[in-house]
Amino acid sequence: MFPRRLLVTPIAVFGLACVLSAGTVAAYTATTGNTNNQVQAGSVNLTDNDGGSAMLGLTNAGSGASDRSCIRVTSNGSLATAVRMTASSTGTLASHLLVKVVRGSGAAGFDDCTGFVADSRDYYGLGNGVVYDGRLSDMPTVYSSAIQDPSDARFATSVSPLLAARTSLLGLWEMGERTRRADDFSGTPGALLTSRAELYGAAWTRQAVSTTNAVFTASGRIRNQEPGTAIYRQTTANAAEVITADVTVRSATGEAGILTRMPTTGDTGYLIRYVASTGTWQAGTMNAGTFAQLDSWAGAIPTGGTARLAISQSGTSLQVSIDGVLRMNITDGTIASTGRTGVRLVGVGPQDDGAGVHLDNFRSYQPNQASTVASTGTAATAIGGPVVTAGAHPSPTDEQWGVSFNGTSQALSLPATGLTTAATIAGWFKITSGSVTLRDSTTGAATGWSLGFDDGSGTLKFRSSDEVFDTGIPFASLRGTWHHHALVRNGTAVQYYLDGRLVFTGTAANTTAPTSPFIVMRDGTDASYSAGQTDQVGVWARALGADEIAAIHDAVSAPADWQQGDSHWYRIDVTVDESPAAASSSGTATFTWEGRSR
Repeated sequence: MFPRRLLVTPIAVFGLACVLSAGTVAAYTATTGNTNNQVQAGSVNLTDNDGGSAMLGLTNAGSGASDRSCIRVTSNGSLATAVRMTASSTGTLASHLLVKVVRGSGAAGFDDCTGFVADSRDYYGLGNGVVYDGRLSDMPTVYSSAIQDPSDARFATSVSPLLAARTSLLGLWEMGERTRRADDFSGTPGALLTSRAELYGAAWTRQAVSTTNAVFTASGRIRNQEPGTAIYRQTTANAAEVITADVTVRSATGEAGILTRMPTTGDTGYLIRYVASTGTWQAGTMNAGTFAQLDSWAGAIPTGGTARLAISQSGTSLQVSIDGVLRMNITDGTIASTGRTGVRLVGVGPQDDGAGVHLDNFRSYQPNQASTVASTGTAATAIGGPVVTAGAHPSPTDEQWGVSFNGTSQALSLPATGLTTAATIAGWFKITSGSVTLRDSTTGAATGWSLGFDDGSGTLKFRSSDEVFDTGIPFASLRGTWHHHALVRNGTAVQYYLDGRLVFTGTAANTTAPTSPFIVMRDGTDASYSAGQTDQVGVWARALGADEIAAIHDAVSAPADWQQGDSHWYRIDVTVDESPAAASSSGTATFTWEGRSR
């Protein structure tokens, strides 16, 4: 359909419309107009219930004026569809218009939000059901960087659930990260930060400028003690590195952020911080305690809210993303210290758990195409040179890399000795061709252990102790999209989980243990390969519980694929900010839900 807009007048006039578009990602995207509010390309089809009307309108509105509307979007196509949301605008109002988009259910009808209930999950750390909260001008305008519609599983922002299942963990291979260290903050008030030595072996150290220790809150976050703290740890050489952290605001005082390329003394490094009193994010250099700003972005975190800060640093380039959206892009070579990353917290007066800005889930890693995996436990061995690939990972909110396979000669060998009939094998796979995810070092049609595969019958099967089990799920439905597979064996009991949910339970008669190593994207020692991508494969010498499998899946949950008949309501709130410039602004805007088949 064509965008529908209201006429504008010179003083704060705003019209908001909705448009849907769809297409096949490999061929084209089509947008067309008709009276039924639908756009169709092949068998990818999205419709809405707006009846040809604009969603919202503000005419001659002053500062602080707001409006609200609800709309239902439905997928009617036969193909699984990746749905994303963008916005476009004209005029000068976009930078002064605050937009909040909430996914939910139960609205009375188009433009009538009576009865609307937000989804109960906090997908992006913005609040239950919230998929966007910011300025209209900051909303993505193209599909490639658009807001991805979330899955029903919670979007967590760390690998902590994966690491929490560390008991009897024989190997955890996080594909594509040469080094990754998680904070695993724990301890007592006044204690120095330390990492889990059994996993990472890296200790935190205070900069000389820090006169106090970090304090651990009841929820595991860290906050400062007066007058502040700067703590670092050694990472790798001064090379490409990604650093992430969750920033939580308990009250509008103080600041917290990440320091990179830190020396051991002098409160020096690149600092990316959130300043609660002004609601701004700032990036710049810190030299002996003096901050020189290089860039900033206004994006206030509400009290009690959390935002995900991610920094990608390579050479003189430093990119800063907030909740998965690139907000600052800096080129600067002032500081060239060796590879250290850390946290910096500052407050006004002593802080308690309910005050100031806190940090959690601090992590750093170095993507490196010369290395195929980062591992806990024994190292993996590449077969045929699989390629570390940026963006090849299941989570749209987690900054990491995965490994891509060509389907003809590439695989990974993952050693995991000591397994018996108490074991769990799990990982993320995106199969584009071929019929196997992972198998132990066996050969033939009925031997060994194998994670999900298709033997030609068309259904998802798996193998344990030389026995084949059939889940009955069509294997074709799993191709081309990320799915989490988990095989759980506990004595004679056999279970299979797909995307965090139990899909098969059975009983095994045999007790043959797996043969190490496991081979990823190859049918054991047979010359049969799969093409696609893999991330975060783990092997445990025990049977994980359903809650642990669900937590592992939810930690890096892939975006939802809409199936035929899927439908969601969206509530959209718009508010004119209180800046003087807003009073003389006007404009129009269009929201677009676009679906593409994978």
